[in-house]
Amino acid sequence: MLSELAGGARTVGELAAPHSMTLPAISKHLTVLRRAGLISQRRDGRTQVCTLAAGSLREASVWLQQHHEFWTERIDNLERFLETQ
Repeated sequence: MLSELAGGARTVGELAAPHSMTLPAISKHLTVLRRAGLISQRRDGRTQVCTLAAGSLREASVWLQQHHEFWTERIDNLERFLETQ
Protein backbone atom coordinates (compact mmCIF):
# COMPACT_ATOMS: atom_id res chain seq x y z
CA MET A 1 0.00 0.00 0.00
CA LEU A 2 2.88 2.35 0.69
CA SER A 3 4.15 1.88 -2.85
CA GLU A 4 0.66 2.59 -4.19
CA LEU A 5 0.53 5.80 -2.14
CA ALA A 6 3.93 6.82 -3.51
CA GLY A 7 2.04 7.54 -6.73
CA GLY A 8 -0.28 9.99 -4.96
CA ALA A 9 -3.34 10.12 -2.74
CA ARG A 10 -5.71 7.14 -2.88
CA THR A 11 -9.08 6.38 -1.38
CA VAL A 12 -9.47 3.39 0.91
CA GLY A 13 -11.47 1.71 -1.85
CA GLU A 14 -8.69 2.27 -4.37
CA LEU A 15 -6.14 0.84 -1.95
CA ALA A 16 -8.36 -2.16 -1.22
CA ALA A 17 -9.14 -3.01 -4.86
CA PRO A 18 -5.93 -4.90 -5.79
CA HIS A 19 -5.90 -6.90 -2.54
CA SER A 20 -7.95 -9.93 -1.57
CA MET A 21 -8.67 -8.51 1.88
CA THR A 22 -11.91 -7.36 3.44
CA LEU A 23 -12.51 -3.65 3.88
CA PRO A 24 -12.28 -3.98 7.69
CA ALA A 25 -8.88 -5.71 7.31
CA ILE A 26 -7.70 -2.94 4.97
CA SER A 27 -8.90 -0.34 7.49
CA LYS A 28 -6.96 -2.04 10.30
CA HIS A 29 -3.84 -2.09 8.15
CA LEU A 30 -4.25 1.61 7.34
CA THR A 31 -4.76 2.39 11.03
CA VAL A 32 -1.43 0.75 11.84
CA LEU A 33 0.29 2.75 9.09
CA ARG A 34 -1.35 5.98 10.30
CA ARG A 35 -0.40 5.38 13.94
CA ALA A 36 3.16 4.67 12.82
CA GLY A 37 3.18 8.07 11.12
CA LEU A 38 3.68 6.59 7.65
CA ILE A 39 0.41 7.83 6.16
CA SER A 40 -2.19 10.48 6.85
CA GLN A 41 -5.91 10.19 6.27
CA ARG A 42 -8.56 12.82 5.65
CA ARG A 43 -12.25 12.78 4.91
CA ASP A 44 -13.57 13.99 1.59
CA GLY A 45 -17.32 13.71 2.07
CA ARG A 46 -17.99 10.05 2.82
CA THR A 47 -14.63 8.95 1.43
CA GLN A 48 -11.39 8.44 3.34
CA VAL A 49 -8.38 9.67 1.37
CA CYS A 50 -4.90 8.44 2.30
CA THR A 51 -1.58 10.10 1.53
CA LEU A 52 1.99 9.10 2.16
CA ALA A 53 3.80 10.88 5.00
CA ALA A 54 7.09 11.32 3.16
CA GLY A 55 8.86 13.00 6.08
CA SER A 56 8.42 9.97 8.32
CA LEU A 57 9.65 7.66 5.59
CA ARG A 58 12.76 9.80 5.08
CA GLU A 59 13.49 9.61 8.81
CA ALA A 60 13.04 5.84 8.74
CA SER A 61 15.30 5.58 5.70
CA VAL A 62 18.07 7.55 7.43
CA TRP A 63 17.75 5.38 10.55
CA LEU A 64 17.89 2.18 8.49
CA GLN A 65 20.93 3.41 6.56
CA GLN A 66 22.79 4.24 9.77
CA HIS A 67 22.10 0.81 11.21
CA HIS A 68 22.95 -0.88 7.94
CA GLU A 69 26.37 0.81 7.95
CA PHE A 70 26.91 -0.05 11.62
CA TRP A 71 26.11 -3.75 11.20
CA THR A 72 27.96 -4.05 7.89
CA GLU A 73 31.10 -2.76 9.60
CA ARG A 74 30.64 -5.17 12.53
CA ILE A 75 30.09 -8.16 10.26
CA ASP A 76 33.13 -7.22 8.16
CA ASN A 77 35.21 -7.01 11.36
CA LEU A 78 33.93 -10.41 12.47
CA GLU A 79 34.71 -11.90 9.07
CA ARG A 80 38.30 -10.56 9.19
CA PHE A 81 38.71 -11.91 12.73
CA LEU A 82 37.44 -15.35 11.76
CA GLU A 83 39.78 -15.47 8.77
CA THR A 84 42.75 -15.07 11.13
CA GLN A 85 41.65 -17.97 13.33
